[in-house]
Parts: sequence; structure tokens; C-alpha cells
Amino acid sequence: MNLLMVTEDTVYLAGGRIEFLKLCRALAALKHNVTILTCSGATEDIIDIEPARMIRLRIWQTRFIGPAQFIVKLATYLARPSMEKPEAVIVNAGYAVLPTVIVAKLKNLKVVGLYHDALTLTQLLRYAISPTRKLTAVMRWFLMYAPLGHLHGVISVSPWTTDRLRKMAAKTPITSVGDVVEV
Repeated sequence: MNLLMVTEDTVYLAGGRIEFLKLCRALAALKHNVTILTCSGATEDIIDIEPARMIRLRIWQTRFIGPAQFIVKLATYLARPSMEKPEAVIVNAGYAVLPTVIVAKLKNLKVVGLYHDALTLTQLLRYAISPTRKLTAVMRWFLMYAPLGHLHGVISVSPWTTDRLRKMAAKTPITSVGDVVEV
């Protein structure tokens, strides 16, 4: 299959992102044509993704400018008429979900989301320690969970995450791939 894998990257290493890149590498090793679309960040030179191919969009890694810049560059890249049409797009939960879903709808692409947690907005706001972090939490929640109903499917890393996504009214088919996360 020709797969486009989309994930954000930040200045911090994150387990979910690292596992997503390992999944990309494993799919490519199984002879799928895998292209990873991401931005500059902490995973550069950390994970060997070969035989997958990576495209990194250069962004400034700052609290608001970085995600906004990535969203615009991601949507612009995906919307290019010259972009080879993948058979499926798999997007790692985060800032990338909403722009990927919007462009995929316009280009009639199938999109599957990989979710490794499912926090309510109330929970995210509880963890945010400052007004700017609260704003970031709201933005992240909206970009990550609002498009759930527009995905063709969801890969969940645990039954816990699957249950939480169902409680968030996700009607999309969800496949749980194990019990990776215990809460």
C-alpha cells in the first residue's frame, strides 16, 4: 500500500510519537510504500525510520507560532495538486488531525487516526498551569478530538483509550491494538 503517515514533532521527545515512527518503519519493512510527513523537532536523528521516507516541514518551535506554522504548512503541502495520492493517510493524534482531515475530505482520501490517549477538555484544563497553557490545551483538544467523526477509522493503543473515545461520542470504527497504556 501507498501510505502517508502524518505526525507533529515538538522540542520534546514523546513516547507516542516515537512509537508512531517505529510503526512507520515496521510498515515500510513489510514492503509498504511509507512516507512520513512531519515537522522539525526532537525526533530528528533519534529514530531510524528507514526504509520509510521522511519529509520534514521546517517550523519555529515556539508555543503558538510552531503549531500554527505547522498547521498551515501541513495543509498547504497536503493540498498540492502534484502530491502523489496515497491509498490511506494515518495521522498521529495531535495538532495534525484537523488539517489532515479537512484536506483529505477535499481530495477524497481515507484517513485513520492513531490515538494513544483520550483526555476530556476538563482534564486537559486541569493539567494546564497557566493561562497560555490553558489556551494551548483548548486548541489541542479541538484540533485532535473535534474531527473524530470524520475519520474512516481509529487505531487505539488500549481498551482504556477506546472506552474514552467512545464516551466522547466517537462513532468511527475503533480498533484497539493491545493494552499499551494502563491508567
